[in-house]
Amino acid sequence: MTQRVRVEQSVEVDAPAAAVWAYVTDWERHGDWIPPTRVETIGGAARGVGGKLRAWSGIGPVGFWDPLTVTEWAEHEDGGGRCVLVHTGKLVKGDAVITVTALSDQRSNLQWLEFFDLGGVGRLAWRVGGGPMARVLGRALQRLAAIVERP
Repeated sequence: MTQRVRVEQSVEVDAPAAAVWAYVTDWERHGDWIPPTRVETIGGAARGVGGKLRAWSGIGPVGFWDPLTVTEWAEHEDGGGRCVLVHTGKLVKGDAVITVTALSDQRSNLQWLEFFDLGGVGRLAWRVGGGPMARVLGRALQRLAAIVERP
């Protein structure tokens, strides 16, 4: 039996929605603000439906690849956008939803939502690491905001 869990964080950013959207969907820069992660696109920029990427989570040779596919992509008139990524690997299953919305010409909101589908071992791991995961994601979004807000 699979259990679906949810992790959600958001941050307001003192930058236009277009700048935040461009940065958060520049997949290969994710390592700048989500340590210890490295992201590679597969066969192009992965900025649209069908785009593929993979994220290495780990330190040095110890870690795992998390392959993802873009299943939804919408760029909004306010400069923001929304995309949905599906985790397609053996270890991580579920969806990530990234949404950037303009709050004004110079301020935006970034929301990151993860749905993880957990089997037996995953449910056990979630009991140990689920709580800290939301805090880690929150800190990562704060780092992203600080980078995008720099003049």
